[in-house]
Amino acid sequence: MRRIAILVVALAGLLAAQDHKGFDAAMKSADTSIKALNKMEAKTGPEAVSTAERLAGLYEEMVGFWRQRGKADAVKFSVEGKAAALALMEAAYAGNGQDAAAALKSLGATCRGCHQAYRVKRPDGTSTFPELWREPKK
Repeated sequence: MRRIAILVVALAGLLAAQDHKGFDAAMKSADTSIKALNKMEAKTGPEAVSTAERLAGLYEEMVGFWRQRGKADAVKFSVEGKAAALALMEAAYAGNGQDAAAALKSLGATCRGCHQAYRVKRPDGTSTFPELWREPKK
């Protein structure tokens, strides 16, 4: 019985670490994508479309992550971020640089809102989301 309990605890720790790595990877990918979009002068064309599409997918993953943790405000940020990424994708595809730039600005606002609520800066300058270490709600 004790071996089973130890195995369950070890498995839970492993799953939490995988969840953390997945979230970390999504955050890094989103950051890279947004930086790439910011560097684009027109914010339109195939590269902008595919980058915005990738961001929409990442935000969809974030919706589930935060929903499992019962964080309604973070879910809202994620839903709004996905909508902004999709608007950016559509504007970029249509060649509408003005609407694409406005959508990118909205997307950045969702990032900032969630980061202000959940991200913590460490003394070494790196960041963490303490919420990663909390158990998802059942």
